[in-house]
Amino acid sequence: MDCVFDGTADDGFEQSGGVISILRNTFKQVGQPDGDAINLKNGVQGEVAYNVVWSDGGNCVKMNSGKTSRPTDVCIHNNTFVASGLRRITELGYGILIDKSSRAQVYNNILGDNYQQLEITSGSDTAKVSYGYNLFFGTADTVKLLTNIYPADGWGKLQSNDVVDRSSSPAKGYSSSLIFVSYAPNFTGITDNNDYHLLASSPAKGKGLQAMPTNWTWSNPIVLFSGDADLGAFTSSSNSHK
Repeated sequence: MDCVFDGTADDGFEQSGGVISILRNTFKQVGQPDGDAINLKNGVQGEVAYNVVWSDGGNCVKMNSGKTSRPTDVCIHNNTFVASGLRRITELGYGILIDKSSRAQVYNNILGDNYQQLEITSGSDTAKVSYGYNLFFGTADTVKLLTNIYPADGWGKLQSNDVVDRSSSPAKGYSSSLIFVSYAPNFTGITDNNDYHLLASSPAKGKGLQAMPTNWTWSNPIVLFSGDADLGAFTSSSNSHK
């Protein structure tokens, strides 16, 4: 919680198995050239919330279950993932990748200028993957946002409660200038000068899902994580990124 990971050679944080809470961290320029900011596998369960990832080499969050009997199952909510997935040599990356028998709940995130935004593969446990209320934006011509919000080769589809501006021309989702106090994509720089706090008029305000179910079957059949009325890592909640 409340840590900064800056310029790591590979993954910023990797967890195999166990129960996790990854909250309010900042990941900057991690994964040289292709590591993930947060890599969760082999039965990890828990919560990833209120984190910022900027200019990651691979995926901002990657999930897979491997060969364990307990699936990886994580609630990913209220994060801001931007300008990532563009440094890989062979396979470009994602904002969020749900893969290999994983289960997930993906809500209230802001994803923008990632090579591909939210990939839910057909190999995930699709019956136990729920998602929506996410905001997508794109500012660079190299980011084909209309086709890469939910990549065509995956299972995920645009949800009616996702926040996307279809009226812009070319239609690339909301302009970042309408969302954050300040933002420039800067795919090649080493310093993040962006201010990800939300403008008072931001389309991310008031669009969040506040009660998000999980698939867990420990002591209760349904566990609820508390989301936020706003989207992204910086909100009016006391749980928000500091």
